Amino acid sequence: MEWIERGQPFSDEVITELEKQLGVRLPNDFVEWFKQYEDLEYGAWVDVEGEPYNIEEFYGLEHFVEEMDRFFSGREKYKAYGTVVPFAFDSTLNRFCFFYPKDHKEISGVFLRRRDDDLSEVFEGDGIKESLYISQTFQDFLEKLYIDDED
Repeated sequence: MEWIERGQPFSDEVITELEKQLGVRLPNDFVEWFKQYEDLEYGAWVDVEGEPYNIEEFYGLEHFVEEMDRFFSGREKYKAYGTVVPFAFDSTLNRFCFFYPKDHKEISGVFLRRRDDDLSEVFEGDGIKESLYISQTFQDFLEKLYIDDED
């Protein structure tokens, strides 16, 4: 996997300010990656429920709060489950997200929110539908990415 490096890595202060705005601490493995890299050199794929999804782009720093707010827009009752922070999207605007269960400081994992899924199809029990999880950590998510040689 080849990554596009940032011309100027983000400082700890920039990340701390973003985390204040989000109301959660981002996973350390993500923070270390995000400070250094901004995106993939070439598209990559990850499988969810046996289906391949491409990683089109990672959100820029300026979009995190907006995307977090957009996730629950008009569906405020689902905020009772916890906090969702989208960090990347595919070519059809499906979102790759971190999920923080209510009253937890750590993510329970990385999951896919399909653009056309109602939030009632995303949440079940006391969290995210288990089959939508891709990995428990951001590092595991990165390790599951692959290049489709047929593209």
